[in-house]
Amino acid sequence: MKVFRLFTCVVVLMVSVLFARADEASHRQAAEELLQVMNIEKQMETAMNQMLDIQMRTQPTIAPYRDVLRKFLSKHLSFAALKDDLVQIYMDEFTESELRQISAFYKTSAGKKIIEKGPILIQKGMQLGVQRVAKHQGELKQMIEEAKKQKKKE
Repeated sequence: MKVFRLFTCVVVLMVSVLFARADEASHRQAAEELLQVMNIEKQMETAMNQMLDIQMRTQPTIAPYRDVLRKFLSKHLSFAALKDDLVQIYMDEFTESELRQISAFYKTSAGKKIIEKGPILIQKGMQLGVQRVAKHQGELKQMIEEAKKQKKKE
């Protein structure tokens, strides 16, 4: 009788593991589909180029090294380099059902538009940030100087 119970437990455990793996594979597939529907690869490429453009404008001395920076970023921050980690992040944050619902939204006309406009929105947001920092650079310098004075007093 004990052998039968042990055998039953082992079979149940094996079946549970198989179902868990199937669920994980399905969940992973849903995350991969969402990244594809969101066109994350293109968005990451666009964002990387925009970031490089901003860096070249704000730090002209590194302009001769643009290709080196691009090669480095492509190697370590491209979609190909980060895909498995991104899939895991989405799997950790969303259930399979939620991933499928989000994918369904991005397949709608409004979802497609937000994907299309995403890089423009990011670029405008980055430009806004650069402008605001530049506009208030004097204030930042003053705050740093005051902090230096305060540290000297301590």
